[in-house]
Amino acid sequence: MTKVEKIRHKKREREALLYKLEVQLNSDGNLMFNYEWVNPSKLLDALKKYKSYDDKHILCSIIRHCVSNSHALDSEIKYLLRNI
Repeated sequence: MTKVEKIRHKKREREALLYKLEVQLNSDGNLMFNYEWVNPSKLLDALKKYKSYDDKHILCSIIRHCVSNSHALDSEIKYLLRNI
């Protein structure tokens, strides 16, 4: 493996979860929604030290958008299940 390949591989290892939604079915037959996300204000604080990173506000907007959409999805699924 060349030095360039090692550097590329190390860059890929640096990943952080920004948003995650899991929809699960438990043994009682109930749907469970598990949300995980990074608090956008904490992300902004953490990225302040990287002054050259210009996309930090875009990342925060993406997280807020995902959270908003997941709450809407949650409501739509609950409505759907109530009306079956």
